[in-house]
Amino acid sequence: NALIVENAPLGVQAARRAGVKCIVVLNSSPLPASDFSESIENESYIFKDMDAVKGFLRKWCAADES
Repeated sequence: NALIVENAPLGVQAARRAGVKCIVVLNSSPLPASDFSESIENESYIFKDMDAVKGFLRKWCAADES
């Protein structure tokens, strides 16, 4: 399984077209989360920074091992 971490709407769109799960980590991006809402699979996949995404990544990796 693969997971793409993006911070640009075009990158999210490319991941979706490729059929790869994608999350958004805004970090210091000047773009608001709303700029990604149309292209991201689920708005809960938009994170403020890497600290905010840690729990998601742990769960995703654990599910992949099952």
